[in-house]
Amino acid sequence: MQNAVAVRASDQTQPRERPNLTK
Repeated sequence: MQNAVAVRASDQTQPRERPNLTK
């Protein structure tokens, strides 16, 4: 369940790389 945390952190660092994972 740490994927959600990684996705959130990635969204703040590079939200343009994969904005699909955030939604």
